[in-house]
Amino acid sequence: SGINAEVMGVGLIAGTPFSCSEGNAGWGISACMLNPALVSATVLTSTTSAGATLGNIDATSNMANDKIYIFNGMADSVVKPGIGRVTESFYKHFVTNPANIKTVFNIN
Repeated sequence: SGINAEVMGVGLIAGTPFSCSEGNAGWGISACMLNPALVSATVLTSTTSAGATLGNIDATSNMANDKIYIFNGMADSVVKPGIGRVTESFYKHFVTNPANIKTVFNIN
């Protein structure tokens, strides 16, 4: 088993969701960090699920009970705040209890 089966939870501070860059550093910067409206949580969840089905990553069911903390500052000019909402949508797809997902998006 991989790390997903061993570690429970995620803490993201101005971070981007898993597989956001799609293996392309340019896309990672231009979309994930600077223009989050271009990033689709649906595409990311599909990519993640497909990776698990193919055995490239651990089973997504390992995330079901994870506790997730996502912080994006409103005035962040490096990682635009909108990516936090995309990340939240991504984890809502896999985490069964919405109360396990804590977000902070209202601090400069």
